[in-house]
Amino acid sequence: MDYTNIVYMIYVSVLIVTLAGGQTCKQCFNCHLPSCFCSTFKHPMNRSDIPQMVYFGFDGALNSFSAKSYDVLFRRERINPNDCPISATLFITHNSTDHDLSKKYYELGFELAVSDAANTIYDLGFNIMNEVMIHKTIMSKHIGIPLSDIAGWRSPMLRAMGDLQFLALQKSHYIYDSSMIYTKNHINDSDVWPFTLDYGWPYRSSCSSRCPEDQYHGLWAIPVNSMILDGKSCMYADSCEEKLSNVNATFKYLMDNFHSHYYGNRSPFGINIHSNDFVDDHKEELDLFINEILKYGDVYIVNIKQMIEWMRHPTKLSDIRAFVPWCTSDVEGNERETIKNMSNGLTLAEKALLDILVLVSSVGILYTLSIMMERLHLVLGKKQYRPLYEEIPLNQDSYI
Repeated sequence: MDYTNIVYMIYVSVLIVTLAGGQTCKQCFNCHLPSCFCSTFKHPMNRSDIPQMVYFGFDGALNSFSAKSYDVLFRRERINPNDCPISATLFITHNSTDHDLSKKYYELGFELAVSDAANTIYDLGFNIMNEVMIHKTIMSKHIGIPLSDIAGWRSPMLRAMGDLQFLALQKSHYIYDSSMIYTKNHINDSDVWPFTLDYGWPYRSSCSSRCPEDQYHGLWAIPVNSMILDGKSCMYADSCEEKLSNVNATFKYLMDNFHSHYYGNRSPFGINIHSNDFVDDHKEELDLFINEILKYGDVYIVNIKQMIEWMRHPTKLSDIRAFVPWCTSDVEGNERETIKNMSNGLTLAEKALLDILVLVSSVGILYTLSIMMERLHLVLGKKQYRPLYEEIPLNQDSYI
């Protein structure tokens, strides 16, 4: 590709970025599942058909201390209503993590995602892009799991670093980020559903740091919906620990926030915890909580990766037993990366061109160039995915 063609591509990229920047996401018009889902407080499916998803997101090192709590809370005899084991997402840091234990939980069906304890992600410049990939590579190498099975990223203390971080996540083939916070005004208000960043992050006032300004095709945002205790927002479940004076207070805190989702818009309820001490100190209450919600019959404790698979292929409660991704360990056909983003198929020449353009173009232009090539690959090499379970069509009438 000669210099003239490169200049032409940059020119076209600027035009596309300008045109795309003013678009509003409209489901089934300019955003289509399974690769795109608009931000919303109301899922198009009938509320009575939606399984109440609950996920645990634990931040920090995985070691023998934290393992004792996980073994109690997620013991193998605990199963969801589809008779498959419950699961959780572990955002683990490389430092102080026991890699043998990590492999054990991976094989049990837990999701292993990436966090960064060293805070090097806060470095400015393109070093951010290197750090995001390095942490994923380290986890894959030391634990012995495929790079393609590492789907999620969470910035330390939920402090996202803007467009460079999200561009790096996309180029490193992460499926989702869970670093941005959404806080509602009252416990009975609705929380936001997970969505893709095809049209950016619309909740500007909710960011604890730098929101992404650009759009990122197919990259899921899993909002950290703050929990509420006595009118105060709790970014992490343990952020309001000083107000939890006893077992009853903690159990009520968990159940009240769960009910705000269950009796509300049925958006996934995330319990995000970044302190191993909190899990150990409140293990009894967490155990009681899990035991209680599993009695409901339409509540599923899943990991974030499983939750995204449901978002991609919404399936009625009546058909959920046939939904393959919600079976974790001991079930063949776990659908590890059955649905792959075709952007993983960039050639060496295309990747080299992107590396060169990093030095001479803005983040928005670089992103748009990559999307152009990704779409070319989708046209040339896309394979039809035919799930074995029923999908709920999201038609134009679903959004009013």
